[in-house]
Amino acid sequence: MLSVFLFLIAVSISAQGRKVSGTVKDADGSGLPGVTVVEKGTTNGVSTDLDGAFTLTLTGAHPVLVFSSIGYVTIEKSVAPSQTNLQIKMSEDVTVLDDVVVVGYGTVKRSTLTNAVSSVNSDQFVQGAVTSPLQLLQGKVAGLAINTTSGDPNDSGVQLMLRGVSTLTGNQQPLVVIDGVPGTLNNISVDDIETIDVLKDGSAAAIYGTRGTNGVILITTKKGSTGKATLSYHGYLSLEQISNEIDVLSPDEFRRLPELTDGLVSVINDGGANTVWKDKVFRDAWSHTHHISLQGGDAQTNYYASVNYRKREGIMKIPTRSGLLLK
Repeated sequence: MLSVFLFLIAVSISAQGRKVSGTVKDADGSGLPGVTVVEKGTTNGVSTDLDGAFTLTLTGAHPVLVFSSIGYVTIEKSVAPSQTNLQIKMSEDVTVLDDVVVVGYGTVKRSTLTNAVSSVNSDQFVQGAVTSPLQLLQGKVAGLAINTTSGDPNDSGVQLMLRGVSTLTGNQQPLVVIDGVPGTLNNISVDDIETIDVLKDGSAAAIYGTRGTNGVILITTKKGSTGKATLSYHGYLSLEQISNEIDVLSPDEFRRLPELTDGLVSVINDGGANTVWKDKVFRDAWSHTHHISLQGGDAQTNYYASVNYRKREGIMKIPTRSGLLLK
């Protein structure tokens, strides 16, 4: 009887001191970093590394491991005496995810928001070749009028009208705030934008003072996420053409105007030139944009970096100071 008792004590001590390791993955099979692995009922625990791997020395005779991470369903796993390696798959907890809206200095749940606020995320943006980030909102927000102020494809000037005309002499443009800092859209890439929130009424924009009189447009840029480094590329090529050209006289037809009009129209001697100026001025305009981003991080630090290159041509060639047309 004494020998059996000693044997059970030895087994218990062996179970308490053994190590167990494993990997925690998400639904796609990628390792989850930063997952908390704790032996239930104790303070004994570790966090998974960048690949989702962990190693833990057990302290209990019948250990139960608890796997928890923000946004994922918590899992409890009993560890059998013969188990030394665990493969855990965690699924997203959709019940804790709620649509939030950026408002001033913080965020609120959409269900509790009473102000006139419209939110558009990257999945709802207008697709295609756009010259300004605000063109991503065209037709997406009620009461927001967006007009292009220039035919130059490299001029990103866009006129906005959100709350109507509030002053005759002052600026009628809404205030643009990028990641909490008032700014302009000249130095931000379309592909770096995550969401755009439009504050329409005075109560929502009150914290910005008189600058928010014409409404406020809050732009949130993309940020790094926990996980392996991810390199992404997005680019497109576009072609612009004149769809309905104006039919004009050729040089020979122009010279025949006196004959065709019985002398009613006279033509100045042009020296026999045969230049068709509309063919010299207009062209097929090719434009292309390239965007490369790198993001990743761990439980302590996230990073996001991007490089954007774009070249746009207009259907009309620009004259130089010498009078020649650029090719």
